[in-house]
Amino acid sequence: MKKIFVLFFIALSSVIYGTVAGQDRVACSVTNPLNILRENEPVVIRFADIRKIFTGYAGGYIAVYDGNKEICSQQDDLDGDGVWDELVFLTDLRPKEKKTFVFHLNASDGKTCKCVREMNAQMFFNNPDGSITPTLEASSTADNMYNRMYHHGPAWESDKIGYRLYFDQKTTVDVYGKKKYRLELADTKWYPTEAQLADNYGDDILWVGSSVGVGTLKGWDGQAATHIHPMSKRTARIVVNGCLRTVVDMAVEGWQYNAHSVDVTARYIQYARHRDMIAEVIVDKPAAPANLVFCTGVQKVRQSQTCNDNNGLIALWGTEYPTPDTLKYARETFGLGVIVPKKNIEKHTTDPLNHLIIIKNNRQPVIKYHVSAASLKEENGYKTSGEFFAYMQELKQIVGHPVTVKLKKLK
Repeated sequence: MKKIFVLFFIALSSVIYGTVAGQDRVACSVTNPLNILRENEPVVIRFADIRKIFTGYAGGYIAVYDGNKEICSQQDDLDGDGVWDELVFLTDLRPKEKKTFVFHLNASDGKTCKCVREMNAQMFFNNPDGSITPTLEASSTADNMYNRMYHHGPAWESDKIGYRLYFDQKTTVDVYGKKKYRLELADTKWYPTEAQLADNYGDDILWVGSSVGVGTLKGWDGQAATHIHPMSKRTARIVVNGCLRTVVDMAVEGWQYNAHSVDVTARYIQYARHRDMIAEVIVDKPAAPANLVFCTGVQKVRQSQTCNDNNGLIALWGTEYPTPDTLKYARETFGLGVIVPKKNIEKHTTDPLNHLIIIKNNRQPVIKYHVSAASLKEENGYKTSGEFFAYMQELKQIVGHPVTVKLKKLK
């Protein structure tokens, strides 16, 4: 009887830990190089890297285990070919900590992990009868989409904060601030009712006008930031609307920019439990020489303090009205920040509307920088400029020293 029990326990352990014959497993070690706590650190694994280890793997469901517990993960198809390109999960890492996870390939007979939804992305067409129709993609060759789209373009959120993109030549990033940390856009659709405001829902906190708002990709004419026009076609696309992250594109074809025709996509990636997001500038047709430059930054605010290290970080803490209607709406106090890698910095500068960083292309197919924002009205958020600037400086350390990820085939 004792022998039978031992055999049963071994068989059960094999199922739990994925050692059943024929099941492929990968060990994934993740190391924090900094002496800083990293909370909800995104770990991103490429499909191509899994295929290097298991050449026969075709893209089935992967279960991610931390010890003997499966954790939430998602597999995202970024190019629309029907096969996932990146596997994503989040973890906390103590200073200098190394953690090892185990991937079970083709796990659970195709069943997927039941994750709690912590992200939301949305875009809607306005209909003549006043109703709205959800969509994942919309295009225009005439820059006539601003009023054709509800809340003027795509919007997305974590529990901390929300963002939207104006679907016009400005393509500006706008900010939705929150009092309580929760998902709200499915309820408010960016415009909360009086009853929702009384129930401590958030709302728009920024009046962006013709500025860069926070982290918007713009052109640069040598004196000031420029809008992305004229162009042949502009497309807004919700690429990923998952439990752990959203990916939203604003793509332009045939942008007539500084005597060149360029196809450029501004991709914005936000993770669950994060207020910051990654901006990726994807240059599809770098027809221009290596000295092609763009710019980004934060808008100027009359009543504000700034933190500018002239080495890739610009942050602002300011107070301003969120709309031109200064009678109905009170002033909002907020933080805005961008972080550009040193290798892509041409210079720090200003124009009449913005604090800017000029970004060098260097013929890179993808240029990455980070964007973040905060609202004073958050119940558990930053209350002073010093607190927000300290957060931005630590974020610069974290994004400048990514975690080390190594994969190893397990027998």
